[in-house]
Amino acid sequence: MKTLSAQQQTDGQEKKVAKAKRKRVPVAEQYSNLQEMCRTVMAHLKRKGIEVPETAIQTIGEGLPDSKTGAMVINALAPVAFLLTRFSGLAHWFQRKTFHHTHDKIYQRLIVAILKGYYVPPLRVAAVADKGKVEDPEKADDWTLIDGLQRTTCYIIAVLMAALGEEMVEEGCLDDKIWEEVFKSHAEACDVNELLQRQQQMEVFYNIGHAGVLHFMLLLNSAQRQMNAKIQLELMNIPLIKLLENEGIKLAKEQEKAADNRLEKAMFKGSNLIVAVQGYMQKNPQVMTGGEKEAFLSEEREFFEDPVEDMGEVIDVLKIVTGPLQKAVLERLESTVLSEGEVFTTALMAAAGKYADPEMTSFDQLQAALKRLVADIEGGKDPLDLENYWEVYGNIKSGKGRKIRSIICTSFLEYFRGDCKVLQWEQNSRIYE
Repeated sequence: MKTLSAQQQTDGQEKKVAKAKRKRVPVAEQYSNLQEMCRTVMAHLKRKGIEVPETAIQTIGEGLPDSKTGAMVINALAPVAFLLTRFSGLAHWFQRKTFHHTHDKIYQRLIVAILKGYYVPPLRVAAVADKGKVEDPEKADDWTLIDGLQRTTCYIIAVLMAALGEEMVEEGCLDDKIWEEVFKSHAEACDVNELLQRQQQMEVFYNIGHAGVLHFMLLLNSAQRQMNAKIQLELMNIPLIKLLENEGIKLAKEQEKAADNRLEKAMFKGSNLIVAVQGYMQKNPQVMTGGEKEAFLSEEREFFEDPVEDMGEVIDVLKIVTGPLQKAVLERLESTVLSEGEVFTTALMAAAGKYADPEMTSFDQLQAALKRLVADIEGGKDPLDLENYWEVYGNIKSGKGRKIRSIICTSFLEYFRGDCKVLQWEQNSRIYE
C-alpha cells in the first residue's frame, strides 16, 4: 500500500483547510468575475508565464462576392491564439449578453469538447481597418467578430481553465462543485500551449467597411442571444450620436458597457435619445427602439449616414431636456423619470414637436414653455406631479406602454399651451377607463 510523504500530507491538509475557508461566491458575481477574466485573458496568460505564439490566417479557395456590401467572403484556418491576439479588443465580444457558460449544460459540453480537442463549427470574422478596406485578409492588422460570440467565449474560458486551473475557483469565477465534477479532469489533461496553436475554421469577410460589418452582424448573426436592440440602434446611428455629443449633450452608449454592468439611471442612454429625436420629428409618442431598428433595416437605409434633416431645433430642445430640466428634476424632485427609460422623454419630445408645429404655435413659444417648466420646478413648484403620475401608471392594466405614452404627450401639450399649471395625469387617463 502506497503511503503519502509528510509533505504530501501537509499539502493535502492545507488544501482541505483552504476549501473549508473558501467563501461562497453568488452565481451572479461568478458571472461578472468570469466575464472580466475573459476580457483580460492575455494578462492572465502572461502572469502564468505562457507565451502566446505569433499568429496568421491561411485562406482556403477563392473568395465569393456579396452584392449588397461589395465584400468578399472566403474560408480560412487560424490558430486559437489568433482570437486572443489579432482582434481590436475583447470588449466588443460582450456587446451581446453571453450565457453563464459554466452553469449552462450545453456550453459546459462545448467547453469540455474544446478542452478535449473536438471540432468546433466555423466562426464568422471580418478583416477591418481604421480607414479604407482590407484587400488581402492575410495581411490584415485588425479583426472583428461577426458571428460566434458564444463559441469564442467558450474558447477563452477553455484557455483560462487549461492555464489557471483551480485558481479560477479561488478568484470567484467558477463554482467549486461544477469545477470538480465537470471541468477539472479535462482542464488538467489539456496542454494550454497545444490549445493555443490548434486550428479553427473561419468564414472571413474582407474588402468590407464598418457599415458592411454592421450589416452582417445584424442580419446574419445566428447566436441564440442576439445583440441588444438598443445597441443595434446606437450602431446604426453613430453620426447622430456623435452630433449629440458634439453639441454638448451628455449620454452613455450601451455598446461601451459590459453586458453585466448597468448604466446609471441618471445618465441618458444614446439609444433613448435617438428614439426621442424621432418622437420630436415624427410628432409621435409611440416611437420605440424596436420599431426604429426594424424601420432602419426594412427601408434599406445606409448605416453611418449623416442626418439629412435640419437638426437645429430638436438639438436645442434636447439640450434643455437633458440639461437644466434633468438637473431640476433630479435635485428638486429626486427622480430619474426623464433618463431612466425611453417612454417619458420620447412622449415629452413628441408633445414638444407637436406644440412647435407652425400649425399650432412656433418654436420660440415651445422654448418659452420649456423654460417655464424648468423655472416652475426650480422655484419649488411641482408641475410634473410625479406621485400622481406613478399612481396613474400603476392603475393601467393592459396596453400600458401605448396608453401611458399618449397620456404623457397630451398632458405636456396642455401644460405647454397654458391650460394647466400641473400636468393632469388622472384626467387624461380617464379616456382609457
